[in-house]
Amino acid sequence: MMISQHKTPLIHQVIPIFDIITSALDDCVDNGDLVPAVRHAALRGILMLNKYYALTDDSIVYRIAMSESRAFLCLIF
Repeated sequence: MMISQHKTPLIHQVIPIFDIITSALDDCVDNGDLVPAVRHAALRGILMLNKYYALTDDSIVYRIAMSESRAFLCLIF
């Protein structure tokens, strides 16, 4: 079993990607030119992302990873 893999993103890299995806899906939901089925699918995607994002609130690993991330520290200061 491998502890670290070259092509697997680390948690401090994944969380900002959640924000980017959520923003893109928000744009789809708000786009009145899209058919309702696509807008609904985007909304369901947002709900699923929020479900998994909320799990980070209880994760000590997330807090440690984000405090160690230079990108996160740059956002704070």
